[in-house]
Amino acid sequence: MKSQNATNINKIRQELESGRDPSMISAESMEAGEKAAWKEVLLKISPTLDADEKRADIIVFLQTIISQYFKGIQVFPYGSVPLKTYLADGDIDMTVICYPNMKDYIANDIYKLLKYEEQNMSAEYTIKETRMIGAEVKLVKCKVENIPIDISFNQLGGLSTLCFLEQVDHLVQKNHLFKRSVMLLKAWCHYECHILGAFHGLLATYALEVLILYIFQRFNSSLNGPLAVLYRFLDYYANFDWNNYCISLEGPILTSSLPNLVVTDQGNDGADLLLSKEDMRSYTEMFSSSTFCVNQDMQIFGAKYLNIMDPLKEKNNLGRSVSKANAARIISAFKYGARNLGRILQLPRESISDEIKKFFGSTLMNHGSSFAELERLSPLPVSEEDFPLESVEIDDIYDDGDDNDDCNDNNVEGTRPASNVSSLLKAWPLDKPMDTETVKESELLDLRGDYASSARNLAYSLCTLGYSSTIPALSTRPPTTGQFQEMPSTSAQWNLNENAAVARRRFNTGNNH
Repeated sequence: MKSQNATNINKIRQELESGRDPSMISAESMEAGEKAAWKEVLLKISPTLDADEKRADIIVFLQTIISQYFKGIQVFPYGSVPLKTYLADGDIDMTVICYPNMKDYIANDIYKLLKYEEQNMSAEYTIKETRMIGAEVKLVKCKVENIPIDISFNQLGGLSTLCFLEQVDHLVQKNHLFKRSVMLLKAWCHYECHILGAFHGLLATYALEVLILYIFQRFNSSLNGPLAVLYRFLDYYANFDWNNYCISLEGPILTSSLPNLVVTDQGNDGADLLLSKEDMRSYTEMFSSSTFCVNQDMQIFGAKYLNIMDPLKEKNNLGRSVSKANAARIISAFKYGARNLGRILQLPRESISDEIKKFFGSTLMNHGSSFAELERLSPLPVSEEDFPLESVEIDDIYDDGDDNDDCNDNNVEGTRPASNVSSLLKAWPLDKPMDTETVKESELLDLRGDYASSARNLAYSLCTLGYSSTIPALSTRPPTTGQFQEMPSTSAQWNLNENAAVARRRFNTGNNH
């Protein structure tokens, strides 16, 4: 029996090794794969109108509570919710904009306020599990209607990143190909191999988004669908020399040359670049958090095990959260994914759809697929050698925030072992909400973000903290410096609620009981 199993595993390995360069996949096979990825995966994981309305209501609910209690501050969303790339169990990221010398006091008071609101039976929404995270960099976490909420303070990096990524999506166009690719890759990284979560020594979501952006930067003209982006992503990073190079939008950088930036040839003579050096200079001059970041602790780029340079802040290593063992795990996941997806795209067209379901088996299980169907489409077995895994806490590993600024480097180790991809699929908790019916295309959310609102939020935040507030309009090409438009520093729409004193008295009275 053992001999038979070993023979089967060796056969599977030989099949997986038969993957080919993405450029060698036939157009017909890629078309079949793209149709399957849309129908079987993206149609189920993309944000819906109802889901977005619920998140928008929760954001307003929290903004109202906080602004009623505190006079002179504003609370803005950032990250995947306003970018419209969130998954069903993703969190909502919000940041409180306040004077720097009041940040710690306000963080503590917001924590107390939300703890008090947990007991408010007449509240519109239920708040629970409120807690404070961090010592120097404070983060208030809670759940509202079972949706995780992260409240940070003066997170200018997150606000500027949101504007930057909206500009990128508008530049890429192709029916929001950048955003659809982000969702597909987040689903694979989150559900299939559990490699997202900066607070667990894994990849931050913003780091993943920058890795995806580099694939567009290098292979833009050949990318016409999210599955093509996924395959390019897996193939490129599975073969990338992570030991000696750092990813940057200008091209791979020798880590031995740091802090000097010695960029190597991108291999395409710059002909297919999404953003030229001049384009990037225009964006970084506007959105670079290094020009207005309150935290100036990082003086040099600190090389770690996966080195990913923040395009808006070259001293910020977006891979700094990844532990050594998890770096090996992430690279192994990329290699496994590239081999398996390459094999799938070489199959006859009629077989590709079912194989794409296998490739996203855990994702489908979390979005309504039955156990009987998943049993039939169970993932290919792999050995520990193929896909080494650290012990991880499955229940709380997904962090959908933008950890591009002020991120703690605490590598939290979990407690639940997982031996292979199949056991990860079985270990995923079944009490998470699932969609029981296939979503109709008419129910999906329009992926166009509200760039004007995001730009106003950033402008207000910069003005509040005493920085320049020049924000560019959304355009199909990166604006030159002369095209930047000054945003107003004050506006009637930023007037604060005058009921703060009433709310404060109510809160203090409740604490005295």
